[in-house]
Amino acid sequence: MKLRVAVVYGGRSGEHEISLRSAESIVAALDPARYQVQRFLIGKDGRWSPRPILPEPGANPGIDVVFPVLHGTFGEDGTIQGLLEMAGNLPSFQRRRLHLGPGQTRGRGIGRPSGAGLVKRAGGAISARVGHLASA
Repeated sequence: MKLRVAVVYGGRSGEHEISLRSAESIVAALDPARYQVQRFLIGKDGRWSPRPILPEPGANPGIDVVFPVLHGTFGEDGTIQGLLEMAGNLPSFQRRRLHLGPGQTRGRGIGRPSGAGLVKRAGGAISARVGHLASA
């Protein structure tokens, strides 16, 4: 059975277009033989398409794990992680808040992810594996 991955992208921040490009890269890197990808676009106006992920346990059947790909406000500040935590047993790849701006990554060999994967560990825990980071 394929792991059902909800990729949440877009958002209301000024980095909306960057999120769109990042999501395309992530979706392209996920093996369709192993993962069933469901896309959840958040428009610049905050509307979700095809539907929102609801912040209550059991309200999101058909989703095994969420891969948030939101940049800027509401994405990198922990807001989406809070929503997912309220949804109950809906694992997210971004359990920690990570802030790496261009000034922190430039010249350190850190850039865009070149490949991604999902790892289901013993006991049902799911984690993300992002391939090596290539210079942008």
